[in-house]
Amino acid sequence: MGIHLTGPAVAFFVFLPIFIFKAYPPADSTRNTQGRKAAPPQKTPRILIILETAGSVFCFDILMLSKNRFEQAGFDLFFILWPLCLLLGLFPYALYFIKGRELSALGKPLLFFPLPAVVFPALALLFAAVWARSLPLAASAVLFAAGRGGRLHLLLKNEARF
Repeated sequence: MGIHLTGPAVAFFVFLPIFIFKAYPPADSTRNTQGRKAAPPQKTPRILIILETAGSVFCFDILMLSKNRFEQAGFDLFFILWPLCLLLGLFPYALYFIKGRELSALGKPLLFFPLPAVVFPALALLFAAVWARSLPLAASAVLFAAGRGGRLHLLLKNEARF
């Protein structure tokens, strides 16, 4: 138990884009990418909100209190993969701001990965879980990815519909 620098660093880079997206929503949510009037916002299914919130809270708590696990983890492939995925997960949000806060920028595939704004942070959490040998962190990452992926998919689907 205790706090290790790795836990807060992973949590910061995984959850920061979500807070930025909430602070800076899409520039013109009344228009879609083709310039037509956007569909009225869909109500997000409660299960997706619960999955994302529970996954976020559990991941954050586990990351903050996994000092022993991170101290015992050695240098291996997963030690390299989780920071790489964190950096790749920030790319869609950089593109989001470069394109003038266009929602579609978050859904553009990166390499061959669909929804990179969800896939890479989830992979970063999973690789950190494997690196630290933490099954609870892996389970929480799956909950987070399911909820976040579902919510972002619905947002993008709603935008493209009209």
